[in-house]
Amino acid sequence: MANHRNSFTLIIILFLILTLLVSCSRYTADELNTGDLQIHDIQGCGHVSAYDGIHVAGIEGIVSSKTSKGFYLQDDKPDELDCSSEAIYVFVNSYPEVIPGDRVMVSGLVNEFYPGGEENYNLSITEIEKPEIKILSHNNTIPEAIVIGDGGRKIPGYVIDNDGLTTFDISEDGIDFYESMESMIVQINSGIAVGPRNEFNEVVIIPEDVYGENTTSSAGALIQLENDDNPERIILNMNDNNVEEINVGARLILPVKGILDYSYGNFKVNTFGQVEFIENNHPTESNEYDENYLRVASYNVENLSRFDDNSKFRNIARIIVTSLDAPDIVVLHEIMDDSGIEDDGTVTAEETISKIIDAISNAGGPNYAYIQTDPQNDKDGGIAGGNIRSVVLYRKDKEIQLADENLPNSFQSNPGTIGRSDEAFSGSRKPLVVLFNKGEDRVLFIAVHLTSRGADSPLFGRQQPILRPEENQRIQQAKLIADFVEDYANNDPDTRIVVAGDMNDDAWSQTLMTLTSTTLIDLGTLLPQNERYSYILDGNAIQLDYILTQKVTGARDRFIIHHVNSLNDFSSIKSDHDAVVAYIDLK
Repeated sequence: MANHRNSFTLIIILFLILTLLVSCSRYTADELNTGDLQIHDIQGCGHVSAYDGIHVAGIEGIVSSKTSKGFYLQDDKPDELDCSSEAIYVFVNSYPEVIPGDRVMVSGLVNEFYPGGEENYNLSITEIEKPEIKILSHNNTIPEAIVIGDGGRKIPGYVIDNDGLTTFDISEDGIDFYESMESMIVQINSGIAVGPRNEFNEVVIIPEDVYGENTTSSAGALIQLENDDNPERIILNMNDNNVEEINVGARLILPVKGILDYSYGNFKVNTFGQVEFIENNHPTESNEYDENYLRVASYNVENLSRFDDNSKFRNIARIIVTSLDAPDIVVLHEIMDDSGIEDDGTVTAEETISKIIDAISNAGGPNYAYIQTDPQNDKDGGIAGGNIRSVVLYRKDKEIQLADENLPNSFQSNPGTIGRSDEAFSGSRKPLVVLFNKGEDRVLFIAVHLTSRGADSPLFGRQQPILRPEENQRIQQAKLIADFVEDYANNDPDTRIVVAGDMNDDAWSQTLMTLTSTTLIDLGTLLPQNERYSYILDGNAIQLDYILTQKVTGARDRFIIHHVNSLNDFSSIKSDHDAVVAYIDLK
């Protein structure tokens, strides 16, 4: 029996030894003693480290900056490859004891962290987690910043990615260019603001040396084109010491330094110290017209609720009365129901609409009448519980009346809607159709707010080309609208047709091509290409808001985009869209 017990004990010992060996087998001798491994070896020339999931040891560098959860470590002995970053973030999960200028040695687990979520197609940041940190010395010289743009590394001029992230090409692909400096100290010597300061204290600039190479507006906006996503855009993520308003067109006074970071779909420079700009004045748009014009406006007022601060109503009213000069017809998009974001079954919006009409009157404007249809509860998309809809305001004092006789066969009621039971408009706003009489003329007005593009994957994301999951629905919606318009025009050629609204797509998109394929023309084409924008997204000026009418337009038809929001610091605006106005010659 003793021999059996001894044999059993020996087996147990051998099993434990084997288990220990197996548990350690994922790390080779080199991985456990990586004294010759440097940060640029971990980062490599790519978006994901070859060491992801591997424990590394003896990684040296200089602490360049720290956060509440860790610090940035940059090597002062770089290699000769511009494609591999010389810095890495060390995640401590608490306020680190190191300070900038410390030379430290770090051992830990390499991990690719996805800020904003991997499911949102964001890129990852290469980090060292669960670190063991040894301070080797203090007061070392922090590595010099890499200059990007003016006076430094040239930013790709047109392409964010054109190879599905299969080739790491920092000279051609903007996404690879910025990745090659992930977590490093960078410097921008000059810059012009192409995106105003937002609520996260971020402002978008491009270096002055490439500003003239791009398509820019008279006010300084950077126009996104079908073949140019503007990879030169640099987002400055400023610290809390920067509180001044920054509008589009403002110019950097001094060079700015910071850490090149990535979060929520964009590369960003987390700036050091104060960032100073000098402001630029914006041109104003003219409102000259005569009484033969039908003046039509479209304005997305971004989830207007009767519970909003009165200043938002005053701001919208001032824009309608002063900037737009009280048009004959105004369609306001994203008017919420009377319970706001409370999801209580309320769908009516009379109180909200009355409040904006009263605000217009109090601002010295006319007394607008209105038309709208209540959506089905939680069936038209938008903010949860808000039941947003488009509301048409019109001026009876301009001889505009709701047509109530001699209605065409296609009208079951006036007002009506398009696609209420069609799958294309499931979970989305249904276009509001109104037939007006203006004196002796008849106008068919269609208020449109197509499906959002909010689910698009980011331009600087790991899905290339980017995903546009809602695009097909917008195209189908556009097809239904275009068919309705064509059928109406064929049966009633004397009625002037106007389609106005937030199309949530680009002028070159299949959505707009579908809308303008037969009867309609985009009046925005009356503007120079560099002035066609009504929204600025991450520094890219794009057009989302349109007014369309028949292809045979009057010789004096005009189109104006009033940049009442997109150019301005977030602290001074009440919506993220600009207002658009068409002057349509009915004679």
